[in-house]
Amino acid sequence: MRVADAIPRQLRIDAIVRGELSRNPKRFGGPGPPTVSESRSDELADVGKTRMEFFDTETVPWTPVTQRPGVSERVLARDPDRGLLTRIVRWEPGLDTSSAGPVAHDYFEEVLILSGSMHDLGLQETFSAGFYACRPPGMVHGPWTTAEGCVLLEIQYSDDEA
Repeated sequence: MRVADAIPRQLRIDAIVRGELSRNPKRFGGPGPPTVSESRSDELADVGKTRMEFFDTETVPWTPVTQRPGVSERVLARDPDRGLLTRIVRWEPGLDTSSAGPVAHDYFEEVLILSGSMHDLGLQETFSAGFYACRPPGMVHGPWTTAEGCVLLEIQYSDDEA
């Protein structure tokens, strides 16, 4: 049995988050420091909404969002069984979601614009850094355009978690 297999997964995850794994890999059964994708993207994105101490979100790589050209994400935490997701979303300059039309979800969605701005074509209003939205399941919103691009903090959770 490898040493890493004997160490509880939560302990390894906590060590990754605190940066201990890269400073002392032998303690956790590894040959050397993990890569960014091994320590953040692969481990943290799929462990669920578990206890996590502060970590640098810049260490999580941007990945393209499937079926959404011009959109990428940094998944910070996810629990697909409970419908929970926390991510940073980046919209490239010039993105236009009007071809998708207005949308509604079967989950709560909270969004905070961190940088840039977006224009809501339904409301005919532009929102910029610091603006926040909380949308219950079924709330129709969008579509949007963004001339300069924007970065958003997005939190999703099911009605059961509200």
